[in-house]
Amino acid sequence: MRYSPTAENSQKVEFAVIDESFDEFMELCASILEPYRDEQPRFGQFLDYVKGGMQGRNNPFTWEGRQVIVVFSRNPMDAILAAEQLDLMAFSMGLGGFHSKWILMALERDPERVRGFFPEMDHSLSPSAVFVIGHPRVRYMRTAPREKRKVSWR
Repeated sequence: MRYSPTAENSQKVEFAVIDESFDEFMELCASILEPYRDEQPRFGQFLDYVKGGMQGRNNPFTWEGRQVIVVFSRNPMDAILAAEQLDLMAFSMGLGGFHSKWILMALERDPERVRGFFPEMDHSLSPSAVFVIGHPRVRYMRTAPREKRKVSWR
């Protein structure tokens, strides 16, 4: 991931791995999303899961994943490129993972509270990508089929 390209070769990308503080991080995300409960049905499911003591394996935001990697950067694209390298690396190692839109939405809505959770991170960087990682229960021989992409040549 450290070899991922960055704008202007700034190399301003940092990673926070959430493992032992997973439950606390989920509680932070829930507290940030509470005012937006009615915006998305998934928010309500997640908030109820957290308020219910996070019982069961199927967290509506992370499914069975118990580690979250937050990528901080000056430029969001720098974080996205690094997270994609993580995705490729995880797949090649037999791990599963996905980019979490929902956790990222929580981080984008209150980046200052998120920075408070990670006091060791460079505070000039913003949380710009989130990757949930773990050992998948089901293994696939290939990725999900993709639709053809439109390409315009000029």
